[in-house]
Amino acid sequence: MDEHKGRLPPGVEAVDYWRLLEDRTAGTYYWDREADDVRWSPKLLRALGHADQRATNLVQVEELLHPEDEGPHREALARSMESWAGYVVDIRLRHARGDYVQFRVNGYWLVRQGLAPRLLIGFLTERTEVKQLRDQVTRIERLFRAFFDKAPAAVYMKDKNRKHIYGNAMAARIAGCTVEEFIAKDTSDLFDEETDRALEAVDRRVLERGETVVRHGAFETADGETHYVYDTTFPLEDPLTGEKLIGGVGLDTTRQHRAELALAQSQKMEALGQLVGGIAHDFNNTLGVLAGNLDLIEAAESEDDVRESLDDIARGVERGARLTKQLLAYARKAVLSPSVADLNAVIGDLDRMLRRVLPASIAIETVRGGGLWRTRIDVNQVESAILNLALNARDAMPEGGKFTLETSNVRLDEEYVSDRTELVEPGRYVLLAVTDTGAGMSPDVVERAFDPFFTTKEEGKGTGMGLSMVEGLLRQIGGTARLYSEVGVGTTVKLYFPASDAAPVASVTATKSPPPGGSEHILLVEDDAAVRKMLRRQLNKLGYRVTEAESGDRAAELLAADATVRLVLTDIVMPGALQGPGLATHARQRRPDLPVIFMSGYPREAAIHGNGLLPDDVNLLKPIKMADLAKALRAVLGRDADS
Repeated sequence: MDEHKGRLPPGVEAVDYWRLLEDRTAGTYYWDREADDVRWSPKLLRALGHADQRATNLVQVEELLHPEDEGPHREALARSMESWAGYVVDIRLRHARGDYVQFRVNGYWLVRQGLAPRLLIGFLTERTEVKQLRDQVTRIERLFRAFFDKAPAAVYMKDKNRKHIYGNAMAARIAGCTVEEFIAKDTSDLFDEETDRALEAVDRRVLERGETVVRHGAFETADGETHYVYDTTFPLEDPLTGEKLIGGVGLDTTRQHRAELALAQSQKMEALGQLVGGIAHDFNNTLGVLAGNLDLIEAAESEDDVRESLDDIARGVERGARLTKQLLAYARKAVLSPSVADLNAVIGDLDRMLRRVLPASIAIETVRGGGLWRTRIDVNQVESAILNLALNARDAMPEGGKFTLETSNVRLDEEYVSDRTELVEPGRYVLLAVTDTGAGMSPDVVERAFDPFFTTKEEGKGTGMGLSMVEGLLRQIGGTARLYSEVGVGTTVKLYFPASDAAPVASVTATKSPPPGGSEHILLVEDDAAVRKMLRRQLNKLGYRVTEAESGDRAAELLAADATVRLVLTDIVMPGALQGPGLATHARQRRPDLPVIFMSGYPREAAIHGNGLLPDDVNLLKPIKMADLAKALRAVLGRDADS
């Protein structure tokens, strides 16, 4: 080493130079190539746990190397000797305790003027911590990849152009493809058009507003498979570039969704069983009124007695029709037909009906509040609600009692409204309090009284729908219902109807003018023979010429053979290929101006079974009064004549 002493800076001894190098490294060594002599510095010996030289020649050094590093080290050394250039190689040397320590070796040849180098100086940097960190990063990366690949949730990432840059196995399964296909495609390739539009709207909110968006719904793939997914999409940012990214986690709830549907269907069938028994009970009451009044007509001694019984029969028919409408409204959420009315007048009209429904042992008292505000209600539905409450009161007072209807004006303030769980606005309301002095209800029964299908009556004695229908009616018109009851004292149901400043609609039943008739040729299409016979008799009574058909298919044949038909009056659901709307479409292909009047048991039935209705078509709700039928016919035929 003396020959290199002159190259050191003035005043610096060689020993100081090597000490400085050792301070900056994990140790040094030199190899005398010609003598095959290896010497390790004290620091390197300490790093390997040795007190004295352990490898004094190259073979012994290689014996300390990790078996996997022998070849790479030998190759690096051989390449450096070809041109006497330095080299860098990572090696692992065996520690005295038996494990291996990672080093990076920087080797340099001490070149002599005109001669081949003899000495190789090696500087070692310990790489064990770096290697451990690298191994740990690799392990964590593999763990996370295994975690996401096996995770029962979809995990995915998109770039700012909505292209997938990551997706795990579950994400690919929901999309109906492989992981490779998932990353290569975007949502427009993987999902149907509607799903893609919904996902695009979500992605825009995440990218542009930085929102986290939760979406629970159907994901339909391009090949038609549907998954229900609870999907959470959130903003991400690339920590290196700052690019905005989209992250997402989705839980496949398809199995749970199907289970819920099955459970709902099971509950529906159970409720239907309850409902059928209750409907039979309620309809038996109505049929009892009809049958009893028919007996009274046979025994009538005066025209007034006959007229009174006929009026009660008409009311019974209306009650039956209202019950049907009520059930349909509950099942299909039919839209109410509210009008401005005086609630005092409504309960006054119900007085005689209530006296027929309630036994003589129950006293009926009506207390009408003075200066009562008008309210916007569906009169038929309110009458049906009061009838439901009356029937409940009758069952609660088997030994007799008192049934009271009381109206008044009330104001619901902010404090009252904020204390309610249901949505109701503060303001003016018309209160109808319906009270009975019956058995009353326990607190737990009061808690569930408004639940659909909940009833304390025996099987077949009630549907459990009465109070839920009443509450549903009030909520639809912006009101509310409250129940107060005490065992042994009685029950009060308070119905709050929003007040209205509009003028009440004048009654159209005050006059008994004959219904308008005509002489046109009408094609009547109805599959029920009894209903068809009744409608034919009514049409004949109104002066019309009638041709009957029991199905849409038969009606199409008659229309093709007879061009004198001026109007088609048809049911909507019938046997055969042509339903009502289909018949209308078929007929108008031949006669575009042919008017059609539809009859159905539910107002929106036509929209469900076809799109044959035109904007001017009329849809009558069964059962149809003769007066309503007559007005509808003249309205349509008169319009046709005007055009």
